Amino acid sequence: MAYVEVFGRCLIGVVFLFSAWSKRPGSFTQFSDSLAAMRLLPARFVRPVAAVVVCAETAVVLLLVPQPLRLLAVVGFALAIVLLLGFAVSIGLVLRRGVQASCRCFGGSGAAPFRRHHIVRNLVLVAAAGAGLVAALAEPSLSWEAVALAGVPGVVVALLTTRLDDVVELFAP
Repeated sequence: MAYVEVFGRCLIGVVFLFSAWSKRPGSFTQFSDSLAAMRLLPARFVRPVAAVVVCAETAVVLLLVPQPLRLLAVVGFALAIVLLLGFAVSIGLVLRRGVQASCRCFGGSGAAPFRRHHIVRNLVLVAAAGAGLVAALAEPSLSWEAVALAGVPGVVVALLTTRLDDVVELFAP
């Protein structure tokens, strides 16, 4: 179970790190504008909700950093699940309504429009966070072997996840 937990911490932690970092003060306006373009919230709530999302993403990263208090990892995985499910539902609503909005999940000035693969990505990440949550609850001891064997693939998969639009475009007809 230690391998599953380490993989989950690295995957979810790095994905949320990239996501939160891409919304830092210089790029925050792009993110809040993309949130407004989704037309899911009244205009007065867009910036506060965007700020809460960034804070929650940052909290996930901090909670998943290895530390002696294992309960924090459980909370981090649970918060990640809530956020990812919220993202998936929001994207689904945008697609269902036919609203043209771009995914600024990981920043970028030319972000791709929302598509179904964005929902699939978030649901796969929910599954990974769920597996990490179960593994963290089992309280295995973390070892350097687990970090080396599961952490590196977790980071690699996270990096590919953050570039999903590029990967999809590469293989699209």
